[in-house]
Amino acid sequence: MAATCAYNVFVGAETGLLKGLQTAERSWQNLNSVADTNRSREITCLCWGEDDKAELCAGLRDNCVLTFDASGTSAKESGPFFGASGHMKCVAKFEERFLSGFSEGMVALWSGDGDEEDAVKIQTGDNLWAMAQCASERSLIATGGKENPLKLWDLNKPDTPVFVSKNVKNDWLNLRVPVWVSRIQFLSDNRRVVTGTGHNQVRVYDPKSSQRRPVIDFNFLTYPVTGLSVCPLRDDQVIVGNTYGDMGLLDLRKQRTVQLYKGFAGGITDIQCHSTAPVVVSCGIDRYVRVHDIESKALLDKFYLKSRLNCLLLSDEWPLKEEEQNSKTKRNFKSQSVKEAKDDSGVENDQGADDVIWDSLETVETKTVTKTAQKRKAVEKHAERNIAKQPKQHKKTKNQKKSG
Repeated sequence: MAATCAYNVFVGAETGLLKGLQTAERSWQNLNSVADTNRSREITCLCWGEDDKAELCAGLRDNCVLTFDASGTSAKESGPFFGASGHMKCVAKFEERFLSGFSEGMVALWSGDGDEEDAVKIQTGDNLWAMAQCASERSLIATGGKENPLKLWDLNKPDTPVFVSKNVKNDWLNLRVPVWVSRIQFLSDNRRVVTGTGHNQVRVYDPKSSQRRPVIDFNFLTYPVTGLSVCPLRDDQVIVGNTYGDMGLLDLRKQRTVQLYKGFAGGITDIQCHSTAPVVVSCGIDRYVRVHDIESKALLDKFYLKSRLNCLLLSDEWPLKEEEQNSKTKRNFKSQSVKEAKDDSGVENDQGADDVIWDSLETVETKTVTKTAQKRKAVEKHAERNIAKQPKQHKKTKNQKKSG
């Protein structure tokens, strides 16, 4: 059972501050001291501690991990981890130990005291940019980076990867396509993996198939992908953001953009879809956190948090504001009315509550006039006008004809 959180959105900033938001009350506050802020302690990644979500972990640039309780009132520091070079890019939890990915390519499973003797180290390749953990099989992780292709690893057997992807075929000029995995997520079936790249591609891999190349490959606009989140309420749909400030809902089956979301003023750094509510939360370098309705594309709320933002994390609870609650009640009432209008055969009845009112109104019939008929009518009117302007010719009498 998930712990009750005082906030429903947590955001990590470039200054090292962790910020907690309560969207329904439109309030936020810093969860650690402003006096301790330092660019070297920048929060680069966030994750939940365990399945009960009683605590959250914030990975820092100096390879330490701050662990907060669900209320965000107390924190303890672990590390730093001395066995890796580079800075921490990703963090997760596995069997009460930290699972950290570092920019130089190492993934380490360590206890939190900074000791590297009992740590499990995995060399994933150079320039690690992204790491993701499978929700159903926690020992399965995916990694990738710049010129570092997608790989799947089993933490119980860390010596060799379970799956290594293969680069796509050369382009139309027969040139090699560069590899740059910037975001990774497991799809809802926990079998396939979707990635976003620094060259604006969105790709889906199926490790259980015989094909190592992506089974789905298409582009999202023209800028590098920096945010990606799978829609838990919709199959085969993801929301993607880029460095230009574009965010769109993509249909992986049709390989196209379904809709775009507006209101951004800078590059997007992270995107999270809520697990139960139809909302998507995003943050970026413009210091704003924005909440959009996934279906209607409406910007429900935005918060200015005074710092450049790197990452965010959502709790399972999503309290609705009064106007959102009223809107939800209206949608439920409408769906209930449609359901009651169905007949016994399960087909919607044409005579709904509104149809009775419309049927009682008098029907006004209008005659449809085509363009050809309009043109013919105009020509006839013009001819009648010309005839009316001509002088009248009187008929000659018999005497006039004889004299003529």
